[in-house]
Amino acid sequence: MRRYRLLNEKGITLVELLAALALLGMITAIAGSLFSQTMNSSSTVEDQINLKQKTNQILSHLREQTKQEPVEICYKNDQVIYVNGENLLGSEHVFISQLYIENGQNSLSKSSECLTTTTKSPINIDITVDTKGQNSSDYQTSTIIIPRPKSDLVLDENQQQDFFSDSKEFKNLDPIHHQPYQKGIPSQIKCSFDENTKISEERVHAPTWGTECAQTTFSLSVWYPYNLTLNSGGSPVELSVQKNLYVDKKTTLIGDATIEVRGDALFENTVTLKGNSTMSANNLYFKNGGVIQENTSLQSKGSMRIDETLTLMGDAEISADGNLFIDGPIEMHNDTYISSKKDIIISNNVGLSWSTGTICAEGEIIGQGYVESNINLLSNQGVGGCSSP
Repeated sequence: MRRYRLLNEKGITLVELLAALALLGMITAIAGSLFSQTMNSSSTVEDQINLKQKTNQILSHLREQTKQEPVEICYKNDQVIYVNGENLLGSEHVFISQLYIENGQNSLSKSSECLTTTTKSPINIDITVDTKGQNSSDYQTSTIIIPRPKSDLVLDENQQQDFFSDSKEFKNLDPIHHQPYQKGIPSQIKCSFDENTKISEERVHAPTWGTECAQTTFSLSVWYPYNLTLNSGGSPVELSVQKNLYVDKKTTLIGDATIEVRGDALFENTVTLKGNSTMSANNLYFKNGGVIQENTSLQSKGSMRIDETLTLMGDAEISADGNLFIDGPIEMHNDTYISSKKDIIISNNVGLSWSTGTICAEGEIIGQGYVESNINLLSNQGVGGCSSP
């Protein structure tokens, strides 16, 4: 057998070995640097998210405490904010490096200062929250709180009894009845309106973006020719209307969002409630159906009418102090609840995808369609017989 010898049987030289080791060292150093940068970047992003969440918690607490009654806000030397003596930070790892609060003629900007708020003027807040330690970071934001005294929240007795007894009465709801309208655009510098207002530009109601109004208030009626969207984005957002509300296009509430109407409300297009949102009005009319999702609530102090398809999901609740007229099909999912202190008139089929659903009336339930057998129909329950489960 013929054997072949390799041309080079000497192996690698010392120079080649050193060059390979140097190259390997460079690759290791670069990889380590990239890994370190990635970890630092990830840590910075996480710190920013935590700071934003903490700041939103502080502002949410301030909003809840100040929107209905005066409180004392103090900015102490330890760079902590106190409301009526309560520490809002609750953490040793964060502090407030900058704070400016303006309410009417009063302001707070230095440590060791205190301010007693008033419900007669908006509260402007600029805040910067920092973390302690070597890799410190900060988050800065601004917001406006529109206080509203408790008395503004209470409907008078006559208004609470203003029921529609016939579904045809809802046809009289028309924004034209409130002419003339003044044009208006909710924004950071305009969160309240004293006249009948027709919104002239579409805006999203959001406390930290969009309109930047935590609460938008209309002293009379308001007409939205565009989509109406409330998006809490982690902070409560509210639309308050002292007279009537009219919306031509789609209405969407997301998160901790509230629409409260002391008069009547007409929605020409689909209404969607998501994630703990609530809507209430005197007489309430959905002309193109609604989607009431998990843990949301739809209420009327008077009567309510819903045309087209109504969908309820995951512990959603609809309640009417007056008569409830549902002209379209109803789709109920997973422990949803419909109730009325008067009569419920259903003109179409009622279906249930899973679990159970309940329809309860202190008066009569009048139905013209098919109702799934696992839906609880409770009629003639008497006063207080249809309280929320």
